[in-house]
Amino acid sequence: SCTKDAGTDDASATADTACPVTFRLETEAAAGIAPLNEPSTRISRPILDLNFLVYNDGGLVRSGYMTSPMIPTMKLVPGTYRVYAVANFGRQLGPVSEEELLRLSAPVTAPEGFVQGDAMYLSGMLTLNVAGPTTGRIVLRRMAAKVDLTVRIADDFKDAYLVHVLPGNAPSTCAAFGENRLTAQGPQLEFPYADLTPGALRTFSTSYYQYENLAGSVGSITDPADRIDGKAPAMASYVSIRVRKDGALYDYKVYLGGNATTDFNVRRNTSYRYEIVIEGVNADDLRISSTEYIFWAGRKLSIGGRYYR
Repeated sequence: SCTKDAGTDDASATADTACPVTFRLETEAAAGIAPLNEPSTRISRPILDLNFLVYNDGGLVRSGYMTSPMIPTMKLVPGTYRVYAVANFGRQLGPVSEEELLRLSAPVTAPEGFVQGDAMYLSGMLTLNVAGPTTGRIVLRRMAAKVDLTVRIADDFKDAYLVHVLPGNAPSTCAAFGENRLTAQGPQLEFPYADLTPGALRTFSTSYYQYENLAGSVGSITDPADRIDGKAPAMASYVSIRVRKDGALYDYKVYLGGNATTDFNVRRNTSYRYEIVIEGVNADDLRISSTEYIFWAGRKLSIGGRYYR
């Protein structure tokens, strides 16, 4: 049964009884979402600091800032509560309104800005109905996605070399709660340009983080070759691959997403792995151009020839 809680604030003390509420804090597993080039086991302790805020329809009920991965047990009168948690922001958010909290975002200014020590920005929310002693489970999810990319020029595509592999349409800020999508006016993360020409490379692998970008789906696309400008959502994330052959430059644009056809969404706390084989120059493949950039999406994808799913 619940007991009277002399320590509750005005919003919680309007009833005669208050119930003990404990919280179990978890991080959602995502293979590969760990600091780049670090053992994945290091993500097992990803919380350096934690803000928690509890609201009901009357406003803020509880809030706190912890330097350990836990939310203290509290007493709440019976009712419905919305519990929010954000980790690794490095500061106390303070007693903010729920409207202000829902506008909270985490901007980054460089590709390496997604990791703080061994940790990444995390957020989670729980709607909790309290009618007696209650345990709430809050699952924290990384706000960024991880992209692992390998580009290889096929053996039959002779005398061709990679010039650059460059991500694009990657948001530089992300809403802690709710959906995040890049708009035409939204800030974008700029990745440093790396000229691969001196190495005469035919294979290149890289990994990077980017924020969630829910660009949407296009149900009419049934062929990967139709994931092109004009059919893809305008602000969908992509990777640009430039190839030099016989003095000419060819740009391959591949859009990212959850599959090789309809889905252009890059979701938070998700690891994306792409293997792209450049098989040649196909004049009918509109993803290949001598002027535009390129990016990718899909699973295992071959450009200029066969497609692998």
